[in-house]
This record gives sequence, C-alpha cells and structure tokens, in this order.
Amino acid sequence: MPYRVDIAPTAEWEIEQVFRHIHADSPNNAERWRRELADIFDHLHLFPEGCGLAPENNRVDFEVRQTFHGVYRILLTIEDDRVVILHFRHGAQRPLMGHQIARPE
Repeated sequence: MPYRVDIAPTAEWEIEQVFRHIHADSPNNAERWRRELADIFDHLHLFPEGCGLAPENNRVDFEVRQTFHGVYRILLTIEDDRVVILHFRHGAQRPLMGHQIARPE
C-alpha cells in the first residue's frame, strides 16, 4: 500500500537550515543533497516499515522510527495511510526528549 509522505513544519524548517548551510559552501552539493533526500522520501512512500525504531520511540506514546541521509537522522511515524516526517537531526545530536516530539495532527 503506498503511503502519503507529509513533512511536519518543524522538520521542514530543520531540513531548510541544513540545505542553506550546505548551499553556502556549495550550491551544487546542496541541490544534489536535496535530490537524494527526495529519493529517500520516495522510498518511504513505499516501505516505511523498513525503518528501525528510533531511540526516541521509548519516550512518547506513539511509534517513532528513523532512517538516515548521510550523517542526518530522519525521525518519522506511520499513521494509517501516511508517513509523517517529524524531525531531521544531525546524528551527533542527542536523542530528543519526549516533550520535544509532538504527535502529528
């Protein structure tokens, strides 16, 4: 069953910040990075269950999974027919606390 992929506003902001950081150094690398991210989202559209549980999963009352784009963790949840991208974080950052992860609307 194909899933709709939605990106939470917080995750959109986090992704944009990373893109701008890369773009400041290399516009070509930033565009390639964005295309690769779109490919990851396309894969999530088909098989989000392939993503493992995130460390944050034990801190909230809904399932939180993760996948990776280079050194970045993509936190997501699966709800019925959609995948919601919750956060986009550098892998060196500590896991989020439960109160920092909002259940998608």
